[in-house]
Amino acid sequence: MSIIIALYEDDHWLRIFILFCLSNRNYYVILEKAPTMKSQTSIKLFELSQEFIPDKKKAGLFVQKIEETIDDKMERHEHLATKTDLADLKVELKEDISALQLEVRNQKVELMEVITQQKVELMGVIKEQKAELMVVINGQKADLTKSIYFMGLVQFLAIMGGVLAIVSLMLK
Repeated sequence: MSIIIALYEDDHWLRIFILFCLSNRNYYVILEKAPTMKSQTSIKLFELSQEFIPDKKKAGLFVQKIEETIDDKMERHEHLATKTDLADLKVELKEDISALQLEVRNQKVELMEVITQQKVELMGVIKEQKAELMVVINGQKADLTKSIYFMGLVQFLAIMGGVLAIVSLMLK
């Protein structure tokens, strides 16, 4: 059987509780208000139980058993989350998520700034290399053009030498 504990600061409910416990050997107790047994509650419970249990030892034992049961139940419930715990956790998680989102946004902005800066630097380097390459290409173009004209001249002279040789051979 499960034991549920109910203790209220109100004497009326406490009397009903004691009557219920005494009338039923298998008693159920429900914990509502008192998270742990306070000394005032223990004394009230002892006084009220003496009305139904005349023997002080038995009444004290009865109160002690109730206190042990409450403490045992509270130890089990200490590890359980309450609605307020979950609500607090939800608020903390929302704050953490908001903080992380803000941090991600800031890092994204910083990363975009770094990317933009590197892009500008890279474009500058590319422009410089392009200009250097154009100078080299233009220099090589001039040299290549000279070589082509020189080769054309050499070929022209070779052809002219060949024509002169043929003409001189024909005249002889």
